[in-house]
Amino acid sequence: MLPLLCEHLQGIAVEASSPMKFFFKKVYRKYRWKGRACRMEFWSFWGLWFLIGIFAATAENLLLGSIWSLAGVAILSLPRGLALTVRRLHDIGRSAQWLFLLAVPLIGPVTLLFFAVTEGQHRANRYGANPKDHIRV
Repeated sequence: MLPLLCEHLQGIAVEASSPMKFFFKKVYRKYRWKGRACRMEFWSFWGLWFLIGIFAATAENLLLGSIWSLAGVAILSLPRGLALTVRRLHDIGRSAQWLFLLAVPLIGPVTLLFFAVTEGQHRANRYGANPKDHIRV
């Protein structure tokens, strides 16, 4: 049902800077590992999944006294999130191999967080055109 909704939304004019546009664009693109992703697409996706996780964990904790739904939300968001993170790394000119930093405690996640907030390259790089060029009004 969600892909049908996304196909329907392609014809709807959404403001270029809207976080929802980037979320639906991400859902529509699914597991695309090639190309580039701007910061708004990256943070919109992870921010929404964070809010879904908090909501699910809170609701389950109130109803059942556990928070196993948080693990479920993390597992559901992981494949798409990894693909998005790879595209975010591509936006700053880095390869997917930088994801192996996650294996290094503390230093790896902090470094990837720094990469995630870094502005992407303004020109086209070996991974594709600047994603911001497609959303300028």
